[in-house]
Amino acid sequence: MSDHRHIASHHFTRTLDGTQSPGVLGRLLVTGLHTGCDECRRTWDALSGEQRKLLAAVSDLPDPRTADKETPQPPSSYSDYLDALTAEVERGRGDRKRHVRELWDLKQFPRDQRREKVLSARRRFASAGLADLLLEESRKLVRTDPVEAENLASLVAPVLARNDAPKTPAEVGELAVLAARAEAHRANALRIAGDLPAADEAFAHLTAELAVRPLRDAAAEAEVLSLEASLRYGQRALSHAEELLDAALLLFRQAGDRTGEARALIKRAMTFYDLERPDEALAALDTAAEVIKPADDVYLFISTVTARVVLLCDLDRPAEADELLRAHLDPFEELDDEAAGATLRGLQGRVALGLGRLAAAEEAFASARKAFQVLGRDYDALLAALDLACAYLEAGRAGDLRRLAAELVPTFRARCIGREAMGALALFAKAVAADTLTRDLLDRLRRRIEATRAAPPPV
Repeated sequence: MSDHRHIASHHFTRTLDGTQSPGVLGRLLVTGLHTGCDECRRTWDALSGEQRKLLAAVSDLPDPRTADKETPQPPSSYSDYLDALTAEVERGRGDRKRHVRELWDLKQFPRDQRREKVLSARRRFASAGLADLLLEESRKLVRTDPVEAENLASLVAPVLARNDAPKTPAEVGELAVLAARAEAHRANALRIAGDLPAADEAFAHLTAELAVRPLRDAAAEAEVLSLEASLRYGQRALSHAEELLDAALLLFRQAGDRTGEARALIKRAMTFYDLERPDEALAALDTAAEVIKPADDVYLFISTVTARVVLLCDLDRPAEADELLRAHLDPFEELDDEAAGATLRGLQGRVALGLGRLAAAEEAFASARKAFQVLGRDYDALLAALDLACAYLEAGRAGDLRRLAAELVPTFRARCIGREAMGALALFAKAVAADTLTRDLLDRLRRRIEATRAAPPPV
């Protein structure tokens, strides 16, 4: 491939707002896309959801590899092309608005009526664009409302089934990828909602279908494997999760998907941690932090920071954890997550405890516990309470420890946390009453409660 200037997003925006000559983008498009430049292709794919129409228009342009180099291309042809391109983009924006409206309309119906509304519609709810938007919305909601996320993802299949527009083989393949991704995310939402049997059944059906009809799309195949690995982690099938993540990593790297690679590395680190291989877990997290940057995905990047701080404290390296946390306070501020402050306070408490700053640790853990309770994050609040108990234990504050134990059991029984977590909490209260609580027992109880959650955070 000959050297050329790569397409950047500003070429697109400047052309549309009239601050750059249309011929500039035209020449970049012809050279970059016709010669198969991966960087130009990735940038162009990110610029619009209407890739098929746009790339079809590009394919009609002359190939610069066979064009007469001595005869310059008339500037008007590029200008005409950019006019047509702008019109396509405007039509794409109009389609997007229509799809957004259709999504809004669907969400006004009760969840158990939405599928029937899709299937009984005469003209609406039948486009690939709406299906794509349903998946996008499902992914946005999965952390905060997994039940809604599952329902929206479940609508992708009936929407695509009604899309009877003529399709090329490539378009058929793209729709198959969309359907498979939606089903994997539906299963993932079931997992996060706590319905592991239903998630297991969904993945079993999807795996059987893909064995017969592979996607032949490395990024999509990796995404499905990574999501299934989260389920296996939640089922405590850790070796199976590790195998799935190894395969997902190879495919993400093959596809050049840095975000997917970082997600898989974080899950891999969590799996190593539970397999009691902390050094391998830390190495995986270090790699993830190199792959993903705050500008790419601040939530994902902060996940690498959070997990590394916890691991460094567990490995009795609190000074390194303190340095790491202090270096990344700004990304925590950028998080659009109401629990970010509570998470940060909990991490600060862990670092302070490791450094022997017991008063600071107590204050941080108490603050984190209160914030998690207000947010309804019961398991996180319980874990923060156990961290607070550890600070009391280290400080020799037996009275505060007994008061904490006495209030935790009724508090969390009323919140209806799982039986395993309540069992661990009962053992904690019993050990406090018998004055036999140790740091080792607290660590084991903490791990037991962490294992009762359905799965790792939905990174």
